[in-house]
Amino acid sequence: MIDIFNPQEEAPTDAEILSFWRMVFAPEMMVWEYEDDSAFGAKTDEQALAFARTEMLPNPRTIACWARTEGRVVGMASLSRATEPYRSHIAEIGYCASPDFRRRGVGTSLVRDVINRGRDAGLRLIECSCLADNVASIALLRSAGFAEEGLQRAAVLKDGVLRDIRLFGLLL
Repeated sequence: MIDIFNPQEEAPTDAEILSFWRMVFAPEMMVWEYEDDSAFGAKTDEQALAFARTEMLPNPRTIACWARTEGRVVGMASLSRATEPYRSHIAEIGYCASPDFRRRGVGTSLVRDVINRGRDAGLRLIECSCLADNVASIALLRSAGFAEEGLQRAAVLKDGVLRDIRLFGLLL
């Protein structure tokens, strides 16, 4: 059974944090990231745990949901509030699911849950961008009610190649 929880309200175990860390920074996840965060993800277990407990989880600008089963985190969704005062009603969404839990509704459940939490926290707009060829992400966003707002051509330089991104928004 998959349990969705807020790791900011219910402290995750060390094993859950480490499985989260390994999921987010897995090579198959980094394919879709704009920047190469592999050095950041290459922290030792102790460094990852310390960062999660002191920097990531207590961040007041973030709203998070994690999915777990049998002590392992298999998906996440989070909202990061804008820092500028005139954009305080806006957040950017990020999400992922472990490859062995994709196409099972985990991502959709997490995205819907974090959207509801964002609405409850007073957000009015959620933004997202993804690589233009990320078919699964585009389908998830559309199913969650996001509207495609545009295409930014050559917006990302990844592995020496200019890549387009699609822009999405959801008014709450």
